[in-house]
Amino acid sequence: MASHGKPRNLSHKIIALLLAAIAVIAYSPVLNNDFVSYDDYKYTVDNSYVKGGLSVESVKWAITADYFSNWHPLTWISHLADISLYGLNPMGHHLSSLLIHALNTGLLFYVLYLLAGAGTRLWECAFAAALFAVHPLNVESVAWVAERKNVLCTLFWLLSFLAYIYYVRRQTLRRYLMVLLLFSMALMSKPMAVTLPFTLLLIDYWPLGRFNKAGKSAVAKSPAAGLIAEKIPFFLLSVVSAVITVYAQMHEGAIVSFETLPLATRIVNAAMSYAGYIEKLFVPIHLAVFYPYIEIKSPVVITLNALILAGTSVFVVLKRKTAPYLLIGWLWYLGTLVPVIQIVQVGAAQMADRYMYIPAIGLFIMISWGCGDVLAARMPSKKTAAAALGITAVLLLAVMTFRQSGCWKDSSSLYKHAIEVTTANYLAHNNYGQVLMKHGMFDEAIGQFKKGLDIMPENVDLNYNMWLALKAKGTPDDKYLLNASALWFRGDTATLYKNAGIGYIEQRNYEYAVGFLLKSLLINNKDAETFNHLGMALQGRGLFKEAAMSFGKAIGLNPNNPAFHFNKAVVLNRAGDLKAAVAEL
Repeated sequence: MASHGKPRNLSHKIIALLLAAIAVIAYSPVLNNDFVSYDDYKYTVDNSYVKGGLSVESVKWAITADYFSNWHPLTWISHLADISLYGLNPMGHHLSSLLIHALNTGLLFYVLYLLAGAGTRLWECAFAAALFAVHPLNVESVAWVAERKNVLCTLFWLLSFLAYIYYVRRQTLRRYLMVLLLFSMALMSKPMAVTLPFTLLLIDYWPLGRFNKAGKSAVAKSPAAGLIAEKIPFFLLSVVSAVITVYAQMHEGAIVSFETLPLATRIVNAAMSYAGYIEKLFVPIHLAVFYPYIEIKSPVVITLNALILAGTSVFVVLKRKTAPYLLIGWLWYLGTLVPVIQIVQVGAAQMADRYMYIPAIGLFIMISWGCGDVLAARMPSKKTAAAALGITAVLLLAVMTFRQSGCWKDSSSLYKHAIEVTTANYLAHNNYGQVLMKHGMFDEAIGQFKKGLDIMPENVDLNYNMWLALKAKGTPDDKYLLNASALWFRGDTATLYKNAGIGYIEQRNYEYAVGFLLKSLLINNKDAETFNHLGMALQGRGLFKEAAMSFGKAIGLNPNNPAFHFNKAVVLNRAGDLKAAVAEL
C-alpha cells in the first residue's frame, strides 16, 4: 500500500535521471536514421499541412483532421513543432521521439515509486522502468517517426497516473479535473489510451487499496461502486474516442470485414497474439516491422496457448492475497492490449511490436515485484548476485535495442531485415520492391514483387506494383493491372476495363487505352467518366473529331461538368472548328 508521506531524499530523482540516460544511450542509433517509406513521408515530407510547420491554419487542420484513419490532434501538433524546429532534417524528428521515450522512462519509475510507497520497493521500481527503457520491443515506437503518437500518448498516460496519485492523496475537484484533462490529452495523442480508466481501477485495488477503504458516496453504496462512479467521466471520454476512431477507420476503409476474416478466426488470433507477445517479451529476437497474418490451423498449438493463458489467469487470481501485483500486472497486460488485439481487424498485421509499449508495463511489474519477493524469501543473502544478474539482463537488452534501432536506418534496411527474420512476409517484399523501383532497380523490384505474389497472389498492391515495374521497364503485362482492378472491383468488369484504360492513358499508350475503354463502354454505356477518358485517349491518337464526339457523349450524360465542355473545346479547336470551340467554352 502506498504511503502518503513525501520522499525524503534525492535517490529516486537520481535513479530516474540515470534510467532516462540509459534509454538515450540504448536508442542513440536512431539519431542517424532517415525517414522510412512506411508512413514517415505521409506524416511529414508529403503532408502539405505538416511540412509548413506551426501556424494557425495548420493547427486548425490538426484539430479537425481524421487523416490516416485516426483523430490525434496533439500528435499532429508535435510533428508541426518538429518541422518548425528542425525542418525536414530527420535527426531532429528522431531526437524528439527519443527524448519523449526517455521522459516516459523517468516518469514510469517515479509513478511506480510513489505507488510503492516512496522507497519500500525502490529497486523493483527501478528494474521495471529499466526494462521499459531498453526493451527491444519498444524500438518500433521510438525509432519510427510516424509512431510518435505512441510515445506521446504514453507521456500523457503516465502524467495522468501521476496526477491521479496526487488526487487520491487529497481529493479536490481541481486535482480531479487535472487527471481528466491529461487523460483527454492522451486520447488526443492516440486512441489506444481508452483503457486508462480500467487501469486506474486496477491501481485502486493495488497498491492504493482504495477498494478496502473508500467510503460510501451519495451515488454508491459500496467502495467498489463509488470508485466506478468516480471513473464515469473517464469511461465516457473513452467511448467518444472509440466512436470517433471507428468512424475514421471505416471512412478510410481500414477495417477488415467479418466476411473477409470471421470472428472465430479473430478470437483464435487474439489468443495466439497474447501468447506471442509474451514470447517476444522474454525472447526478443526476430523483431520486424511487419508480422503478416498467418492462419494457425493446428488445434494442438491453439489449445496449448489457450491453456497457458487460462492457467496464468487462474494462478494470479489464486495469488491475489499474497502477491496482488501478479493479478494487477496480468490484468494490465490483458486489458490494455484489447484495443489492438485485432478483434476489430485493422489492416493486415497480426501483431506489431508498437502495440506492447503500454501493455508490457504490466508484465514488467509482475517480473520486478516477483523477483523481489523471491529474492527476499529464498535468497536474502544473495542480493549482490541478484543485482548483478539484473544489471546484466538490462545491459543485454540495451545492446539488442542498440542493434535493432539500426535496422530502422532507412527503408531498404528496414524491409530487408523484416524479410530476413520472418517468413512469408509479402508486405515486406512489396514495400522493399517499391523502394527498389524508386531507385530505378526495376529487375530487383520485379523479383521482390514476384516473391510477394508467390505468397499472396490476390494482393492488390503487389499486382499493381508488378504492373508498374514491368511498365517502367518497357515490358508491361496487362494481367497484373487486370488482377489489381479485379480485386479492387470484384464483379465490376466495366470498372476493371475503365481503370486499365486510365492506366494506359497515364503511360501515353493511347491505342491500348482506347481498346480497354471501348470494352468498358460495351458493358456500361452510361458512364460519363469513361466517355471523357475515351475522348482523352482519342485526342492522344490525333483523332480530334472522334474525340469531340466522345466528349459530347460525356456531356450528354453529365451536362453540368465544366471539365467535359473544356475538353471538347480543346479538341474542336485542334480540329479547326474555332467557332464551335468558343461556343463550348
